[in-house]
Amino acid sequence: MEVIKQTTKEYFKVLSIVHMALVMGPIFGGLISVMLSFNKITIIDQDESFYKVLLYVVSAFYAIGLIANPYIFRSKLASIKNNQDLGHKISNYRSALITRYALIEGLAYFSLVATFITSRFIFLAYLAFSVLLLIYWRPTKENLIADLELNRDETGIINNPDAVISVVTTNRY
Repeated sequence: MEVIKQTTKEYFKVLSIVHMALVMGPIFGGLISVMLSFNKITIIDQDESFYKVLLYVVSAFYAIGLIANPYIFRSKLASIKNNQDLGHKISNYRSALITRYALIEGLAYFSLVATFITSRFIFLAYLAFSVLLLIYWRPTKENLIADLELNRDETGIINNPDAVISVVTTNRY
């Protein structure tokens, strides 16, 4: 058995790497889409009515996703706050953040597919908005403390980069 101890610094480093990967995917997809659009490469030939229907569908998905996202995130936070153990709070907070990011990233990829299909740049505006939201919601100590409403002792642990916040025992075969 191997015991792995994770400090606050390591926790935020891992979380930042995951966040950066989630942000970079839509950005690279958007760049590829722009290059294909400038070269007039489209997946299918469509008429104006197809574009309008797709615009309404993408807009509806964005509206639903942006309304649902805060409710889902807050409900996950409510269940996390009831936990007394800081290690469990932090682990579940990471899951809540990834869920939050995944919902927005799903919308970004949906608009990216719409851009690939139509070569219309309006869908890139949706993509850009999604990327800006992901960047705005980057993981920080301050956000964690505020979201979880940590007490003074827990806040002190989070602000100490060398504090061990999680201990995991693994079986290595």
